[in-house]
Amino acid sequence: MALLTPTLMAESASMSQNAKETPCSAGGDTCPNDGNVLLLVKNASAGSETVTVTPAKSSAQVAGFGTVAKNAVVVAVAAGDSALIGPFTPGMFNDANGNLDITYSGVTSLSIAAIRIPRI
Repeated sequence: MALLTPTLMAESASMSQNAKETPCSAGGDTCPNDGNVLLLVKNASAGSETVTVTPAKSSAQVAGFGTVAKNAVVVAVAAGDSALIGPFTPGMFNDANGNLDITYSGVTSLSIAAIRIPRI
C-alpha cells in the first residue's frame, strides 16, 4: 500500500501537466484528503478495472434527515480510458490519519495521480 502525495493543480497548466501518475499498488493506496482532492485513474490494460474509495464512516447523523448511509464510491474504468474521481467529504471518507482508502480490482497497467484543487 502506497501513500500518494497530491499535486497542487496550477492554473496555467493542463490536467495532464499537473498529474504525477504512479502505478497502482496491488494492496491498494492511501491519500491525504482535505476535501479538495481528485483522483485521476488511467487504465492502459485490455480490460475494465474497478476503483473503489471506501468511506471510513458507513453512516452519519444529518439534521432533518436522521441517519444517512454513505456508500463506497465505485467507478469502472474501461480499457484505454481515464476517470476523474472525487472530491471526497473528509468527515465521511477520511480514516483516523486523514487519508482516503483506495482499492482496485486489478492493477496491471493501471496508474493513479492525486490532484489537489486550490481553494479560492
